[in-house]
Amino acid sequence: ADKACPVDKRRRNRCQFCRFQKCLAVGMVKEVVRTDSLKGRRGRLPSKPKSPQESPPSPPVSLITALVRAHVDTTPDLANLDYSLYRPLEPAISEADKIQQFYNLLTTSVDVIRQFAEKIPGWGELCREDQELLFQSASLELFVLRLAYRTRAHDTKLTFCSGAVL
Repeated sequence: ADKACPVDKRRRNRCQFCRFQKCLAVGMVKEVVRTDSLKGRRGRLPSKPKSPQESPPSPPVSLITALVRAHVDTTPDLANLDYSLYRPLEPAISEADKIQQFYNLLTTSVDVIRQFAEKIPGWGELCREDQELLFQSASLELFVLRLAYRTRAHDTKLTFCSGAVL
């Protein structure tokens, strides 16, 4: 009657209102309450059928903003690209020189990818071993993704993280 009934194991069925309020107070989500047709069933609730237009929940805006900022901060400025290494056809350089040149660009790109990773929210809270494991397992994919992002299909140039064009 006064909406302050004690809710414990012994008296939990006396007042549904107070029991429900206590459930909400301890973190239960209102939308998960079973309907009358499901009352008494144990186990999981049936999942909603997934429709093709249903999208996954979007991450918080601050995380997206931080990731975009990290990407922009580690992307070369198109106005200041370094074409000194770019040679369309002539003069030809040896395979060994090409490999060395690519290796140098790759190591510079890995440094830029590390700078990107360090700007991701929560990265600094991971222990050093976890940071290294994550970095080693994803750096090649990030390198390829970031290189592909800066490459046009009709173009023969590759623009690396450092701004060097090959």
